[in-house]
Amino acid sequence: MTNINNNEFVSKFSEFMELTVHLNMRRTHLFAKGAGLSIPQLHCLFRMKKKEACHVKEVGSIFEISTPAASQMLDKLVQMNLVKREESSKDRRIKNHSLTDNGTNLVNSFFSNVKMYNNKLANEFEEIEYAEVLYILEKITTKMKERENNVKTI
Repeated sequence: MTNINNNEFVSKFSEFMELTVHLNMRRTHLFAKGAGLSIPQLHCLFRMKKKEACHVKEVGSIFEISTPAASQMLDKLVQMNLVKREESSKDRRIKNHSLTDNGTNLVNSFFSNVKMYNNKLANEFEEIEYAEVLYILEKITTKMKERENNVKTI
């Protein structure tokens, strides 16, 4: 193995991260556009998939937008039949929003596309390279998770 200094490593790692972010953002943008959604709307659907139901103030807080703007975003998703609105069982004034079957299918479709892309990329490696790449990816993932736990804002 060649002797690589810190600057070379940081440079190549930065190139990798920038390309990863660029490609992920591009694929997300194209998917959202194809579905007639904005990026925040798509991310709102992702959040609902993960958390199940949320209310207007919660959406506003997550996306750092006003309650009226969050309400408007949710209204559009309801009109598109991607989200359903139901009264809270605890407080009738609060409306919970969750994915419809169409919304769930759309989110699942996005992640299915991501998985398909990842499978195609993985198939471009030789089996002998798997262990080496896997070791490095696990190490990078662990380090990034450690740092993510300490990040409040960017």
